[in-house]
Amino acid sequence: MAFSENLRTARKDKNLSQEQLAELLGVSRQAISKWELGEGYPEVEKLAQLAQILGVTLDYLLLDRQSAETGGGNANSTPQAGGKITIRSSDGSRLSACNEFSIVKLGRLMGKRSPKCLLSGKEGGNGIWGGNTILGWYALLKDAQKELGEIQQAIARGETFYQLKYFANVKGFFNPKIVPRSGL
Repeated sequence: MAFSENLRTARKDKNLSQEQLAELLGVSRQAISKWELGEGYPEVEKLAQLAQILGVTLDYLLLDRQSAETGGGNANSTPQAGGKITIRSSDGSRLSACNEFSIVKLGRLMGKRSPKCLLSGKEGGNGIWGGNTILGWYALLKDAQKELGEIQQAIARGETFYQLKYFANVKGFFNPKIVPRSGL
């Protein structure tokens, strides 16, 4: 229940009551209570608002406390000391020069046809994502872990560019659904 605990801790650190936070988000106090009890999750767009209001990253809200406090350091997050590598996003629309990567497990947040996790890359900056950008959505955790492993290998080989390979095609950002790849 990392999300529920992290939400409660971040809310209390900001000295906000459940009612005050609910008002800022435009939801009921009961919704905040359910989220903090682990009985439900907010919609994805509310997650971004929560992170901004509470002054934390999405990684902090969604990952277990150890990963959130150390900024990574587990198999799903890796800082790259040797510089940046440029990643082409899964939809091919942008290039991101990243030096740190994280796998964010989405779990039950979205539904059956939704991706189970996403790969984010840290570009620098302090926006509501903490300088992170979503590089790709993944149907299975093992696909994201395989992608992260190949990115680590590319960096170790001194490569400066990596094209994502194991991502799932999705439609929609705030409520992404996996769609079949065309031509496969």
